[in-house]
Amino acid sequence: MKILLIDDHEIFRDGISMLLTREYTDIEILQAQDLPEAIKHLREHSDLKMILLDLHLQNSSPHENIKAIKNRHPKSPITIISGEERPEFVRNILEYDINSYIPKTIGNDEFIEAIKQVLNGEGYVPPGIAAEIKRSQDEGNPSIYELTERQKQVLALMAQGVSNQDIADKLNISGNTITVHVKNIFKILNASNRTEAGFLAIKYGLV
Repeated sequence: MKILLIDDHEIFRDGISMLLTREYTDIEILQAQDLPEAIKHLREHSDLKMILLDLHLQNSSPHENIKAIKNRHPKSPITIISGEERPEFVRNILEYDINSYIPKTIGNDEFIEAIKQVLNGEGYVPPGIAAEIKRSQDEGNPSIYELTERQKQVLALMAQGVSNQDIADKLNISGNTITVHVKNIFKILNASNRTEAGFLAIKYGLV
């Protein structure tokens, strides 16, 4: 059984590898510290059973990481491992056709059980987070159409990683006005940061 583990922290990769090799004697774990190294492994190995991906790698965005891996290995299930546990963020990630999300704060035994579920063809999201996601879905989705045209322009630039000051320069408006726009965008979309808002911008085709 072959698994690709993608994370930019060596100590974390080694810890996960130790847990998995202790549980599975027939496992082969390929490690990658960034997206280019991950893509190299994906080109060389077509028989991956699972891909474990940390969203926040150096020099590439979460969207780029997921898209690049899915394009090259669409049949291998991607399981996200992340330090981010906010339900709104997890929900946005799951909308990329991801069905497994494991927080880095999870205990060793629970981690192994989550891996077993994924290998059995089931998805995994911690029950507490899953319940919060369901509750927010029942309350309704944030609507991109509530944004003004100017806010959509700001959001599209945010999703491309453009700073507030550079957005102000591009749109020929003040930095204070951009700050107000960003605050209102977060409120309308129920987003807590630029990354989360950027996911929604990409999802709705603004980028």
